[in-house]
Amino acid sequence: MKGKKKLAIPETLVILFLIIVLVTCLTYLIPAGEFEREVNESTGQTMVIPGTYHQVEQSPVSFLSIPVKLYDALGEAVGMIMFVLMMGGALGIISATKAMDLFALKCASVLKGKEKIAIFLLSFVFGILGTTMGFGLEAVAFVPMMIAFSRSLGYDKMVGVGILMLAALGGSTAGILNPFNVGMAQTIAEVPMFSGAWLRIVIFALVIISLSVYLIRYGEKVKKDPTKSILYGLPEEEEENIAELGEVKVTGNQYAVMVLVLAGLIGLVYGATKLGWSMREIAALFFVLGVVSGFVVKMNPNEITREFISGIKLVVGGAIVIGFARAIQLVLTDGMIIDTLVYYLSNAVQVLPGALRGAGMYIAQTIINLFIVSSSGQAVAVMPIMTPLADIVGISRQTAVLAFQLGDGFTNYLYPTCAALFVNLAAAKVPYGRWVKFYLPLLGIWTLIGLAAVIFATIIGY
Repeated sequence: MKGKKKLAIPETLVILFLIIVLVTCLTYLIPAGEFEREVNESTGQTMVIPGTYHQVEQSPVSFLSIPVKLYDALGEAVGMIMFVLMMGGALGIISATKAMDLFALKCASVLKGKEKIAIFLLSFVFGILGTTMGFGLEAVAFVPMMIAFSRSLGYDKMVGVGILMLAALGGSTAGILNPFNVGMAQTIAEVPMFSGAWLRIVIFALVIISLSVYLIRYGEKVKKDPTKSILYGLPEEEEENIAELGEVKVTGNQYAVMVLVLAGLIGLVYGATKLGWSMREIAALFFVLGVVSGFVVKMNPNEITREFISGIKLVVGGAIVIGFARAIQLVLTDGMIIDTLVYYLSNAVQVLPGALRGAGMYIAQTIINLFIVSSSGQAVAVMPIMTPLADIVGISRQTAVLAFQLGDGFTNYLYPTCAALFVNLAAAKVPYGRWVKFYLPLLGIWTLIGLAAVIFATIIGY
């Protein structure tokens, strides 16, 4: 008797298309409405005006227009898509040199027997980048190195990807000095910039420790039994064997590439933090870095071109996914239901008992985060409403900011509307369905940490 066929995890584009259909349905079911908005003269941000919500004429999105929305969304996301393609091509060249793989092997040999310490220290480092500069999209540059490092230690690549993506996410969400979530929200709420840092430091510590323990347990389980890997059974996983890297001798040219790449990563951090670099400058930096690395290891122009195109092929699927994700927000905007969702969720907080009102804000922000992914965009849309609401229900504005930042953060790498998620998954060649399976248990832990923190803050009048 033949065994039952396992239910296949849908491809990412299938999941996104189904969500697009779902939100299109919502434009028929949820009343259209909007807040009035005004430009804040001090910040230049366009913010909602509390108490001005009103319903407008229903504006349902036609199901027949979905293909057009997809086309429009791809056009609107062209900057992000070009970033992914250029980074993919550049990293393809760098990967072909094998320099970073060998660098990872050297590090792994030094850390032999100290893998657990390495996981914690790297999580702390990427967490610091996240909590000070909102490090997320920029993490894609570190993907090849972290994958090679993880494999060198005998783990699957999910440990390396998890260290990179989740430490940055957790740190960014804790937001000790993050200007994009805490800084923006505190400015709108008229709370002193980066005040109340002691509780955010505690949250940061809990997030990084729980992440490290989670990755160590997962990594050790996979090391003992590779079939326990979240990625087990994927063809590309079976083809990649870190043992083969040990057979490659390190050349002087590859050492030079290592130095170039490390200098490029330092340049990326400096440019992003001090010079205000956007995707354009980062992509240009790595394009040059990739081409120069190719010449350093004596590739000819044709070989460099082939590796560049090969790198693009690996991420083109992720680039298209970004457009599909943008289509979800486009449908919600055209259907004019985002403000309605914000309005009703904020009203729901008022009916909760005292200590749970902060938790209610946290849950409301978590739901809103599905529809408004940008931290700064969510801050200007929601904090002008949540600030007076906090005053009305007897919650400190600092607690309202805390509920915002935590609700805005942890689910970013779950919701399919987050472009940075798919940029990094595309570079790592990790299917979205497998990622969700990997991240959900940790997300549950982090959600509880956030909930406990907000309830505690409400009780003590933080």
